[in-house]
Amino acid sequence: MDKNLRDEKDITVVKEYVTWTDVDVFINSLDTFIQQNTFNGVYGPARGGLLFAVMISHKYNLPFLGAPQKGCLVVDDIIDTGKTAEAWKDKGYTIASMYYKKNNLVEPDFWVKEKTDKWIVFPWEEVRTTKDINEAENFLLSTIEEAYPIQSSSSFLEDYNKAITALEVVKGGQ
Repeated sequence: MDKNLRDEKDITVVKEYVTWTDVDVFINSLDTFIQQNTFNGVYGPARGGLLFAVMISHKYNLPFLGAPQKGCLVVDDIIDTGKTAEAWKDKGYTIASMYYKKNNLVEPDFWVKEKTDKWIVFPWEEVRTTKDINEAENFLLSTIEEAYPIQSSSSFLEDYNKAITALEVVKGGQ
C-alpha cells in the first residue's frame, strides 16, 4: 500500500469566512472611487460578481448590465489567477474586486483585501442546516440567560430585547 507523501499543509484547507458586514464594507469603500469616475453601468459575472453588481447598482444608482460594456464597472469577488479578469483587460472596462492576489495576469483598478492561500467563503456560500441553526439558537439563548439573569430594571429589559432581536436575526427573522 502506497503512503500519501503529501505534506499535511497541502491537504488542509484553511478557510477565511467573509461576513455580510465585510461585504457592506467593500461596497461602501467604493464610494469615492465611483464618485471620481463615470460609469454607464455595473456588471458582475455569475456567481462571484453577480451579488456585488446588484448591490452596487442599488447603492450607487448605476444601471445593472447583463453583459459588460465600454465605460462600465466590472466587479468580481476575487481576482486570484486573473484568468477570468483577463477577458475584461484593456477593453474599456474598469475592474473592481473585493480580493486580489498580487502578481497575477490582471491587477484590478480597485481592490480592498489581499488574497492569500486561504479558501475564501462568502456568506451566500454557506449552507446552514436546521441543526446548525438550532445549535446557534440554543447557544445564544443560554448565553443571554447567563449574562442577563431575570431582573426588573428598564436597562436590563432594553439589553435583553436587543439580545433577543440579535437571536431573531441569526434565526433568519427580521
